[in-house]
Amino acid sequence: MTQYKNIPQPQDPRNISQADILGNFQYLCTPISTTLANNGILNVDHYATADNVANPTDGFHRQVSFLNQSQQLAPLPANSVNNQTANSALWPYADNGGNAQLGFLTANNNTQLTSKTNPILAAKGVSYLPALIGGGSILIQWGKEVGSGTVPVTFATPFGAVPYIILGTAFSSTTPLIYLLYVQTSSITSNGFTMNTNSSIDGFYWLAVGPE
Repeated sequence: MTQYKNIPQPQDPRNISQADILGNFQYLCTPISTTLANNGILNVDHYATADNVANPTDGFHRQVSFLNQSQQLAPLPANSVNNQTANSALWPYADNGGNAQLGFLTANNNTQLTSKTNPILAAKGVSYLPALIGGGSILIQWGKEVGSGTVPVTFATPFGAVPYIILGTAFSSTTPLIYLLYVQTSSITSNGFTMNTNSSIDGFYWLAVGPE
């Protein structure tokens, strides 16, 4: 489709500019077409079917699509017409590894909302937390291990570096006087760690937080 700019001009007869104006409307939306690619730019993200039914879908979003920005968004965008500055902005970008991410900019910080890591929702799993732009996401991982003594643990997804913190909680079918549970610090890597326990427990739950 062709977009015609600067029309109509004051001197244009209607029979000259009418086709160009129609073309501009069709550039935005051609609802008579059933092929999405032929439906104009509005239909990239919107329903625009011109259906004259009791509950039409016209105007509702299908989704919100982005193209990565070539540079970091900052400061907040301003409207030069009314001199109003946005309170916040959702913006797309590619991180240092070329992964598409979403940032959320406010007056106080620029936060990365997404992650290159796919969450694993399982007994041994991983998810991510928002972090400042440029630093990558923060990963949170968890698991349950059965056994006692010296128990090696492997993370579901390797951290980008040694995790910030590892926590453990013992579980047991008996009631021992003391639960002994500690992480062997020399064993901590981006891939896992070793937990040392006394023999009176059945196993332990663990939680680790660290950089992506």
